[in-house]
Amino acid sequence: MAAIVRDIISRVNTHFNEGDEEGAYTLAEKILWVNIAEKNLTEKLPASLLQELATTKVIGLTDGKYLLPDDFIKVISAEYADKACRIEGIYKECLIGKNMDFAVDASEPIVIIKGNQIKVFPVSVPTPTFSLTYIKQPIALTTKESILNLPNYFELIFYDVLLQAYGRDRQPEMNTYLTLYFTCLGDTITRGGAWQR
Repeated sequence: MAAIVRDIISRVNTHFNEGDEEGAYTLAEKILWVNIAEKNLTEKLPASLLQELATTKVIGLTDGKYLLPDDFIKVISAEYADKACRIEGIYKECLIGKNMDFAVDASEPIVIIKGNQIKVFPVSVPTPTFSLTYIKQPIALTTKESILNLPNYFELIFYDVLLQAYGRDRQPEMNTYLTLYFTCLGDTITRGGAWQR
């Protein structure tokens, strides 16, 4: 059975002794916090642990450049002219073609992601197919019945929602749940999968 927003909210309500009623926090706030928690995970977890959000798009480049898809979070891989690309950070763009490690070579194209744009080196004419595999943004959860995008990370989502609640009210319990969250996150990354109590 898929985990849904209601499962997280129910656990949050139990934590705050609120039952099924709205207490200090509204249903809309709790749903928003679940959305924020999932977005936070897409930024903190490595792409290898986010495969349920992986997607591939074939993109038409213009002069070796393309705008990233609107739902882009982080890159997994890229192919240009049916060759795997080497993905480099923007700070290395100035080295391309000027350093032996960054020689422009059609056998191993280099991809730089800068802002909302992808750049490919070297540029071929005519432009061959460019394929980008990436982690996309989670689908917005709008109701208690919405299915979680990242059900394997239920505990992390729960702790993140608690952090947001305690943080909103500047309660000292926030420090306890911040420690639990980062312990759980670290264990999840180290083990390469969902954290178990």
